[in-house]
Amino acid sequence: MFMLSYLKKIVCISTENLQFLPSNAHNLAYSELVMYQYIFFAFLCINILGISVLAFSQGAPTESCESLQPRHELHTARPLEEFKYNFTASSKAYHWPRGIKVELDGTSIEGFIVAAYDSYSYQMIGHWAKFPGTDPLPCSAITHTNPYPKSHLTLLWFPPSYKTGNVTFLATVVKNYTTFYTGLVAVVPGP
Repeated sequence: MFMLSYLKKIVCISTENLQFLPSNAHNLAYSELVMYQYIFFAFLCINILGISVLAFSQGAPTESCESLQPRHELHTARPLEEFKYNFTASSKAYHWPRGIKVELDGTSIEGFIVAAYDSYSYQMIGHWAKFPGTDPLPCSAITHTNPYPKSHLTLLWFPPSYKTGNVTFLATVVKNYTTFYTGLVAVVPGP
């Protein structure tokens, strides 16, 4: 709405209208026109070129815990068949206090969120070790803390205290603002 009023002023103030103004008003109107054009240009740069700001470059917000979905407007997840990464877990069985290593390997990505779910109750469980470039979330998930390219991630998950069971790791991986994959399930390599 704010920008719309500036657009109306840019359209209304034209050089044809300026010729009928007194000489000092002509300079004022022309300088207003230039100012509004700069403001409009700045608005375009921020909203079109700066689209990566909307991509949560500091990591997924806590609100993403439920769905593990990025909020990349006008874009949808790519088909899983196009996923060219290895997403693995060192085990599906957990036994407190042993941790499970979770790795993501492949071409460069910008962001991720990985969550641990009990394989039977499908409740988020456990907690993640904090490493540089990662941020454990309060919902048993972990995300990135910067937009820098990452081609190999090693994460460490710990089960709930004094518990045993099976765990499933789910992830969303963001290659860039328009290319991301959701619903990824970590594979446990065979013996």
